[in-house]
Amino acid sequence: MDWNDDGRLDIISGDFYGQLRLYLAAEPQGIELNDTQEEELISVIGSPAGENCVLRLSPPQPGICLVELFSIDGRSSRILVDELLSAGTTIRTVKLSGLPSGAYILSCRVGAEHQDSDKLIIVN
Repeated sequence: MDWNDDGRLDIISGDFYGQLRLYLAAEPQGIELNDTQEEELISVIGSPAGENCVLRLSPPQPGICLVELFSIDGRSSRILVDELLSAGTTIRTVKLSGLPSGAYILSCRVGAEHQDSDKLIIVN
């Protein structure tokens, strides 16, 4: 498609970058907005953490929320949250006592459709 009317086919790449989808093809179809961008399911408030960690959980719909802590090599270290949450934002303080200092990955799942992750640094 000739977006700037200069008589030449305008070529742009083909992935999502934020809310903009760009195309690269023999017949580009243009630019469209990504209206399906989801809010973060999980975010850490105040990292690095010590014995406790504050999590902001934002499920888009009610469901069982499972937050699992993984070591950087992919081993499950602890389940931090496993409960039914309503849609919207919930703040949870979870205990991290007994875990060694280091970098971890938080995995959050709500039902089968919604997944997100965040990083966590623990300093004892």
